[in-house]
Amino acid sequence: MGIWDRLFGQQQRSVENPNTPLSNPAAWLVNLLGGQTVSGENVNENSALTFSAVYACVRVLSETIASLPIHVCKRLPDGGKVIDYEHGVHQLISNEPNSIMTSYSFRETLQTHLCLYGNAYAEIKRNGRGKPISIKLLMPSDIEVYIKDERLYYEITDSNTKNKRIVSDKNMIHLTGLSTDGIMGKSPITIARENIGLGLAAQKFGGAFFGNGANVNGILTHPGTLNDAAQKRLKRNWNKSYTGASNGLKTAVLEEGMKYERIGIPPNDAQFIETRKFQVTEIARIFRVPPHMIADMERATFTNIEHQAIEFATHTVRPWLVKWEQELNRKLFNKAESDYYIKFNIAGLLRGDNKSRADYYKSLFYIGAYSINDIRSFEDMNKVDDGDTHFVPTNMMPLEDMMVNWKNQNDNELISAEPEVDIDTEGDDDYVDSE
Repeated sequence: MGIWDRLFGQQQRSVENPNTPLSNPAAWLVNLLGGQTVSGENVNENSALTFSAVYACVRVLSETIASLPIHVCKRLPDGGKVIDYEHGVHQLISNEPNSIMTSYSFRETLQTHLCLYGNAYAEIKRNGRGKPISIKLLMPSDIEVYIKDERLYYEITDSNTKNKRIVSDKNMIHLTGLSTDGIMGKSPITIARENIGLGLAAQKFGGAFFGNGANVNGILTHPGTLNDAAQKRLKRNWNKSYTGASNGLKTAVLEEGMKYERIGIPPNDAQFIETRKFQVTEIARIFRVPPHMIADMERATFTNIEHQAIEFATHTVRPWLVKWEQELNRKLFNKAESDYYIKFNIAGLLRGDNKSRADYYKSLFYIGAYSINDIRSFEDMNKVDDGDTHFVPTNMMPLEDMMVNWKNQNDNELISAEPEVDIDTEGDDDYVDSE
């Protein structure tokens, strides 16, 4: 195989049909070397993180998902559920997936890979009985994906030894972002490369602007003719004395009839500030993160932040959680464990302020949906004795019962309303018609 095929022809190809790649065969190389944008900036997963808006969005998503409680639940015959804290999978996903990572750092890193690469991988190690005993995080750049007989296989390259090995899909947790083939996720960084490149270019322009004394470039005009040495000496001395933020306010002293003429356009005319703000909004839109969560408070108000936070939980975080839950459920449990499932607890993100939360608890308590201990559990408080009883108002009853009671009451009222007639029958036997 030639070097061209090694570079462009091998990545993510079908074993059955090597001429058909699963995804763009050159994407991995573009990501490795950096993607040139129209703005002139090279954008890849690492350089994109130097743009503060990208870093903030990735951090918000990763830290949110990593901090949510995650449990192994078991379905009960009566339709209820119970958290199985002793299950081996619960120990892996909630406490320690492997010997070097906590559950928080593991989930945070996997979600970071998802946000940057569009794919995240973790290998499942099992014991002799097929039970998961550890979950090892893998770098997306070390994985090649193949398909054979409608099964996925993953070729893992050891970053140190460069040795390769094949892992079947049942032993690989593969989380994907937005996908066009259902197998490989698309990298948001690749798709939004031009937007990120423009943001990085504006960021670099701002740095250069202030690095040059907060002044645009200009021309020094000399009435005479300067030789090459004089030109270099003049340029060196000028830059030394008047370049840099610390020299921005100094007064220039021109000799020998020299004049300074500014050229270029001021940053305000170039809409530098507006460009910077717009790119922050663009990145927030790509990751579907409310702008106020990445410190863009321009359009935030006290009345809409709470609603935006709830929308973030329901429309941004929840789709990611469903991806996590479905992939973990089908890879960590066998067929005999069909009653078990993994569930994130997102209630904490939907709690709202104290008043809204109190009204919510009160409404569900009064209809018997929550007990006192249910509410205390949501608020991370200890249970109380007799706190598991569910109460309902005594003045409430089914509508049918109310109609029956109303009918019976009306019937009784009608009977009691009939007049009583006293008939005197005394002496009836002695009555004789006079005729």
